[in-house]
Amino acid sequence: MDAYVPVACSFHDELEHLAMRRTRCRFRLAGDDAVDTEGVIADIITAGGAEYVVLEGSDRRIRLDRIEAIQPLI
Repeated sequence: MDAYVPVACSFHDELEHLAMRRTRCRFRLAGDDAVDTEGVIADIITAGGAEYVVLEGSDRRIRLDRIEAIQPLI
């Protein structure tokens, strides 16, 4: 896997805000994972030198530097 590229603090803050408000979101992913994924952010974790969002009801982790866009679904 590629080396992790840290994300902007403002993007990290946006993810934390969405997690706190339990907002369902659509994630557009880049690279080999280039698909849209929907869910509610349950947690933001650090593992193996990279940061990930964990979606509610899933063990799936999405690496923050793989997120091209995030759209809140209201």
